[in-house]
Amino acid sequence: EKKGFYEQIHVDFEITKRYDVGLICAEGYNTGAGRDLVEKIRRENPGVRLLLLTDLDVGGLGIATDANRPDALSAAESFEAERIGVTLEDVQRYGLSAESVGLNHSERTELQNRHKRGEISGDVFDFLSGGKRVEINAFSPTELKGYLGEKPQAAGVGEIRPGAEGGKTPAVGGGADAYETPTRPACGGGGASTAAESAANGSGPGPPPGTMPSGCRSR
Repeated sequence: EKKGFYEQIHVDFEITKRYDVGLICAEGYNTGAGRDLVEKIRRENPGVRLLLLTDLDVGGLGIATDANRPDALSAAESFEAERIGVTLEDVQRYGLSAESVGLNHSERTELQNRHKRGEISGDVFDFLSGGKRVEINAFSPTELKGYLGEKPQAAGVGEIRPGAEGGKTPAVGGGADAYETPTRPACGGGGASTAAESAANGSGPGPPPGTMPSGCRSR
């Protein structure tokens, strides 16, 4: 959910070199182009999963839910999407600072409905309805690196073994090159079967690790 974290996650932390994942960093709710990209990746690579990292707030929960539901014109019935954080357990474990926020009527109603449907626990409901939120950037850089180093593994994402078949270490660039690469090599067969969107809003898997497969187009 944080577009500005791309350089840190991809280049500094090298998460896409360590794990068999592709990465998209975005912000807010998904766009039509983002949905098209994710859907094409899923068609070409049926085993790919979508892992989402969002803020612990009403918007973050909505982004994660939205990512799991293709739009009305999509041929897909659903995406295999899982929200991996930020969780209330993460807040407690890392001692993250919560911000005070005002909730409008619509946001309170959304929380109540999620609680009634069993989508969030009573503890999370109490935390958020009490006017608290925790953003991803509540982590210090050191904490975030450790946190993102653990989350993919906990979600069942395999680590890349140097020298293993299909386990080439991708060149990790920065700046404009890092942003351009994922829009091309991410849809065309081979590579990772599992992909994570760390700090992304609703789209983002794709082999090979650290890049996005060929055949994709961006709008």
